[in-house]
Amino acid sequence: MHSSRSRIPAAALAALAALMLTGCVPAAEVQPEGDPRVVGTQWTETTTGSAASTAQCELVQGSAGLLPDEECTPGAVTSEISAANTAPVCGAPSGPDVSATVRTSVLNAYGVAELDHDKYVIDFLVPRQLGGANDFANLWPIPLNDPAMTTKRATEAAAIDAVCGGRAGIQAAQYALASDWTSALALLRIG
Repeated sequence: MHSSRSRIPAAALAALAALMLTGCVPAAEVQPEGDPRVVGTQWTETTTGSAASTAQCELVQGSAGLLPDEECTPGAVTSEISAANTAPVCGAPSGPDVSATVRTSVLNAYGVAELDHDKYVIDFLVPRQLGGANDFANLWPIPLNDPAMTTKRATEAAAIDAVCGGRAGIQAAQYALASDWTSALALLRIG
């Protein structure tokens, strides 16, 4: 069983450290332990999550709905939306939809049979409106017929409303959704 979602996996931290040493990621973009991983300001077509290529991920049944595998999908945010710049939050989602290539990579990593790919939607663990990155580390499949999809959308809407209404900070909302979206509203004290 998976533990609390409050820590970034050691492999992800090591990869970020290696990127920083090579100059690929500015040091200012690395977040404190426990926050969603910042992947920069550009929407990516990469599969940079820890299980993007070979490891298998699994959906986890939480007490109030499905959760993504915390090692594969720890959550990732862009540096474009921050506490100082929340303007994009209260508008429509920004950035492109998930490409077919990334969609297939996510579904394959989670072990979804090719014949069942059309029965899943790819979800942003941290929604785009809250700065969620179009990156493998922030993407996971939810079965179309699962009630978790509807519940997660309502949770996201409440978190976005709280940020736009000044009742929650953007980073708190990002963290709450990335750690365990099923308890995010309680963590933010808005639900």
